Amino acid sequence: PGPLDENGDPLQNGCEYWDQVFYITKQEVLAHYYNGFDSGVFAADYVCDEIPESILYWPGAGNPFLDNISLANPADFWDHDEDGIYNPCVGDMPTVVIKGCEYENLINTITNMPDQIAFSVRNDAVRSNPLTDSDPMRIELHTYAFNYINSKIESTIYWKYDIINKG
Repeated sequence: PGPLDENGDPLQNGCEYWDQVFYITKQEVLAHYYNGFDSGVFAADYVCDEIPESILYWPGAGNPFLDNISLANPADFWDHDEDGIYNPCVGDMPTVVIKGCEYENLINTITNMPDQIAFSVRNDAVRSNPLTDSDPMRIELHTYAFNYINSKIESTIYWKYDIINKG
């Protein structure tokens, strides 16, 4: 499990961390929003201890709460302060970005956010393919599964795959 380094090899640290599915709900994101924002402005005195763990430890780029866990191609997030680093203590929030459907502001992002998002990172670099006996292709696969509850499409699960060739 997990991302590959720039040479297409598994990361030396963090395998245990990446052996999971990250799960977030729209309710958690809404709670984070209502606790931290007032009229679209994030509170400077926001208490980070009140952020749900699913938001605090979302694997966004440069997340300061992940203790040296790096990801060159991070999980999607709303970058409130537009610094390229995921930090929920300054208003950043997990989301899923669909190309061509990006939203221009946080309110639209939250309003149109799926009710549930699951995210995982896998790779094929650990062993050869048992069906073809070929070498690994050194592919990193980011998988999002998400759905909308209480809608006409509520029984549909959507999938988004980001495939990164590191070979």
